[in-house]
Amino acid sequence: MFYYLYVLRSSKDSRLYIGFTEDLKARKESHDKGLVKATKPRRPVELIFYEAYKNKYDALRRERYFKTTKGKASLNVMLREYLDSVDNKTDAADTETMFRIIQPIPSPKAEP
Repeated sequence: MFYYLYVLRSSKDSRLYIGFTEDLKARKESHDKGLVKATKPRRPVELIFYEAYKNKYDALRRERYFKTTKGKASLNVMLREYLDSVDNKTDAADTETMFRIIQPIPSPKAEP
């Protein structure tokens, strides 16, 4: 069994979503169907990157890293050619906007 770290890119606003899953195909389908609150308003999304790990905690650690400032910069370097090709009108100032990670929307807490 593998555990996956993945990156989706919104075709609507070019923002990236970084996530973790045990079933990459099923998770991508969930995003495509609008079942994930964080990406539903930004559909369609494209899978642009993933890494597979044998250990769950290695994958989760990598996900947390890519959500940091340094991790976003590393991801930008790793995916530079692709991102430049799809957003060739994007200049350096817009790169920060592109790397604002779509944060999951917290569920409302029930009051006792």
